[in-house]
Amino acid sequence: TISLSASSLAFDASRAPLAVTVTRTGGASVPVAVNYATADGTAVAGVDYLPSSGTLTFAVGETTKTIFLFLPGGPPPAGTPAKTFSLSLSAPTNGATLGATTTAAVTIPATPAGVPPGTPNPPTGAPVVSRFFAVGQGQGGEPRVNVYDAVTGATVGSFLAYEAGFTGGVTV
Repeated sequence: TISLSASSLAFDASRAPLAVTVTRTGGASVPVAVNYATADGTAVAGVDYLPSSGTLTFAVGETTKTIFLFLPGGPPPAGTPAKTFSLSLSAPTNGATLGATTTAAVTIPATPAGVPPGTPNPPTGAPVVSRFFAVGQGQGGEPRVNVYDAVTGATVGSFLAYEAGFTGGVTV
């Protein structure tokens, strides 16, 4: 029997990859495989999350596998609502069956209005030392630096931090 670890999953505010455990129970004496795929809900593949599909193969004795789900690089616009998509298992092989949890709802958290993800929160009452801050990594992992206004949350600039002939540093 092959199942997802949970029927409800969520990315955290850091937007780090989400590890989803797939378990095999009821014996592991023969190799088996199962297909997996994501599907749109309110979230759109390629825009809000990176689509994923494939086949997990459990070797003899293996009882767990991990699927990693990813969000596009860079923060979504401030005020973006929470969105969902699904991850499903299908077509088990070699006599394996699907368990009770074959589909999971995956939630991408909302981005508060005026506050981009990764905004540092100074202690209450602390003076603002700089009005601007930079967040690295752009779409698809490119070395993009986005510069935000710490007061309004607005994007004030964006640039690539690396080019083939790049030497030296970056001043923001």
